[in-house]
Amino acid sequence: MQHGLSVPATFTAVRDLAEAARTAISHLGAPELWLFELELAIVETANNIVAHAQDTDCGRIDLYVSVPAGPNGRFILEFRASGHALARHHLDNVRMAPPEAESGRGLALISTCVDELHYERSGEINIWRLVKIL
Repeated sequence: MQHGLSVPATFTAVRDLAEAARTAISHLGAPELWLFELELAIVETANNIVAHAQDTDCGRIDLYVSVPAGPNGRFILEFRASGHALARHHLDNVRMAPPEAESGRGLALISTCVDELHYERSGEINIWRLVKIL
């Protein structure tokens, strides 16, 4: 089953996106920690999209949620939004920023919360694909 959600690319709308996604998956009967990690990954990914596309007209964030049919399936989140491309080196060595840093924790948090993290660029669209196994 797949659900599609779309919100304005603003920090305010990120919360709405996370709540809608959580509602869409709450019936899975997954442990609370699993749901929390997934919600954190959604918020961090969407915040990164908004933060790193600020001087472009990002417009909207589209999130496609694929819910597996079986109990041990791959839960897939796919974010699509225009904006600046991510430099590939950011994904080559993801690690937590030092405590004194004011930023740089998003990718590390996301990769800790999901089983797989993929990024690609298609034309002017950034595509983030997160996979969490039930």
